[in-house]
Amino acid sequence: MIESRKRLALSDRMNTVLARDVQQMLNGRAFLSVLVLSLLAVGVLGGLVAGAPERETGRDAFLMVILTLTPVLSLVVPMQAFFSARHEVGGGASELLLLSNLTPARIVLGKLLSAGLQILLWSSVFAPVMAFTFLLRGISVVQIGAALLLAMVFGLTMSAAGIAFGALTVWRRVTQLVSALSLLVLAGGTFGFTSYLAFALSGFMGRSVLLQSFVWVTLVCALATILLVLVACSQFTHPYENRSTGFRCFLPLATLVGAGLVLALVDRNEWGDALPALASTALGCGIVFFVFAATEEPRLSPRVASQVPADRRRALLVAPLLPGHGRGLFCALLTVAILLGLAELGATLDPGLRDPGLMRVTQLLALYALFYASIAASIRRRFPEGASRNWLARFLVLVIIVLGCSLPILFQGLIGVHGWTPLQILNPVWTIGDSQGSRTALPYLVGLTALALLWQIGPMMRGLREVAEASRRRAGNADAR
Repeated sequence: MIESRKRLALSDRMNTVLARDVQQMLNGRAFLSVLVLSLLAVGVLGGLVAGAPERETGRDAFLMVILTLTPVLSLVVPMQAFFSARHEVGGGASELLLLSNLTPARIVLGKLLSAGLQILLWSSVFAPVMAFTFLLRGISVVQIGAALLLAMVFGLTMSAAGIAFGALTVWRRVTQLVSALSLLVLAGGTFGFTSYLAFALSGFMGRSVLLQSFVWVTLVCALATILLVLVACSQFTHPYENRSTGFRCFLPLATLVGAGLVLALVDRNEWGDALPALASTALGCGIVFFVFAATEEPRLSPRVASQVPADRRRALLVAPLLPGHGRGLFCALLTVAILLGLAELGATLDPGLRDPGLMRVTQLLALYALFYASIAASIRRRFPEGASRNWLARFLVLVIIVLGCSLPILFQGLIGVHGWTPLQILNPVWTIGDSQGSRTALPYLVGLTALALLWQIGPMMRGLREVAEASRRRAGNADAR
């Protein structure tokens, strides 16, 4: 009786989405078709490897096997994950799942684990042929293991992308567009990754450089997987719930992880360039994060307001992470300060000379990120509440960026002026790419960004006061009990 209770408790703790998806996968016709084709491919590859002429090395044979396995892991499995997630949101099953004790994170994690089990299965099918390539010499066990692990990690990242795209089909008007875009992204990612593997294993890279590149690609895949899981979870979450905190924590935390790897793997003499380059990359990606944060609903939903900490100091500490475009802009300001501090840290730790142009690029990216986030917040305040208005504001920011880049170029072409001019100050690509233009634009961009942020002081303070007021009400309700 006790053992049956323990087994029941264990089954209750198992992710039910994982158990259901695995059962559906094993019973599906697509699984049998892919399994038969994979076994035929393994047989053909085994025959080719066994009958290979003596001049061919194990590297060539392994490259042939891994390039056959990769499309299965990074295209077939992610497409199955896409259709599974699309079925959840399209058939209304996600609402029924959320009525149970399953959270959006457990739903997405269950689907991701199901894809991971499929990746392990297909890798085990091809494993005997991979092991045989080692006997042909020319490739080490470390290279085989690293390449196989990297292919599995990339397949898991593509599966997370498939789940995220499938969850985005909750927007019924763009279902066909999302489906086409998902196929394009997955096919393009598969082609790019197979090309990278073919180059990495062709022998042009040294062993140390190869392993170091594998480490960085694995880190990028891991961060991309986390971000895609956040996107999928946000689509399974009710609009009145908190969707913002994960995204606002992602960029600074990911950058700090990257900085730790830079300090561990990069030579000390290169820290002065590596850390600013990392900060510049984060700021370039951060423009998207900041614009999305600055175009959220202005006020807290009743559900999120009821979850604000009762302690005033704790509430103000977490206020930048809560939804609201004023708080989102304040969070963007804090994130930019952290990233600029990281770039300056590289200059402090590096005893050698640093590249001044790289630091100027970092500063320009920080200014552009804050400027366009401020513009986005100003546009969002002109519209009433509603999720569709958030996307309209984001679209208008994109239009402003495109017009700011294209119109000055067209005007200069009509009047016959070449090179960078002050008209290009809203064009981040040309301004940052032009050495003289970046020097000239920096003080003007500082002034524009300062004026835009001054215009946003009121919304940012109102956002903080709203959190303080929600904390005060919660504390009063707790005292009343």
